[in-house]
Amino acid sequence: FSVIRNRAIYVLHTTMKLYDKKYHYLFKKGVKFIYGKRKIVAVSKGLAAELIEEYGLETQNVKVIYNPINIKRIEELSNEKIDINEKYFLCVGRLSNEKRQDRCIEIFYKGGFFKNYKLVFCGVGPNEQVLRENVKKKGIQDKVIFMGWQNNIYKWMKNAEILLLTSDLEAFPMNLIEAMSVGTKIVSADCDFGPNEILIDEYQKYLVETQNIEKYIHTINLALKDYPEKPNTVLMECYPESVIKKYIEFMR
Repeated sequence: FSVIRNRAIYVLHTTMKLYDKKYHYLFKKGVKFIYGKRKIVAVSKGLAAELIEEYGLETQNVKVIYNPINIKRIEELSNEKIDINEKYFLCVGRLSNEKRQDRCIEIFYKGGFFKNYKLVFCGVGPNEQVLRENVKKKGIQDKVIFMGWQNNIYKWMKNAEILLLTSDLEAFPMNLIEAMSVGTKIVSADCDFGPNEILIDEYQKYLVETQNIEKYIHTINLALKDYPEKPNTVLMECYPESVIKKYIEFMR
């Protein structure tokens, strides 16, 4: 309803499924009515496909442009010191239902990783107390650290043995791109949307079916022993020059 209407580019950062559960039919009609003739940027191919296939937007009006990252700034911040001397796995994100940090705890415990590693959570959210109780019941409270909100997440990424993502739902998880940029190994849920666009080619084997705990454990052990050193080409698509160029071309 903005007065600038067609002079704007509208950017979709999350799945519409989060919003259309209650009034699905009316919501779909509303999205098509309001945005049907406007230029939409989706931050992942999965989100773009959802807009076109489920909400009826025209293919030529929808463009996939990944979010940018500041490589130089990330590199600078990643070199700062951290307060942990032990090896650790890292889980980054809001402590909420869709992120499924409970699954991360289960993997850490069931795989016996707590014997040799710590598990660090960076983030805040409504599920923190429940997660803390879960950790306490398993008797590994001395192995799991809740760091809360961190202004500099990159130093934690760079020093982690593994970045673990266990979400049920994403859009384009920037923590994977950021971890990749500092050379951190990644094991991720193959959830909607984004991870399978980021972990491509030789990195695909580090994607795991969302609920398969045993496969997570196997894949983490694999990543610890053998992980590709070849740069991931997706990272280049997130360089600011590439992102800006795509926006300017789409605006014309």
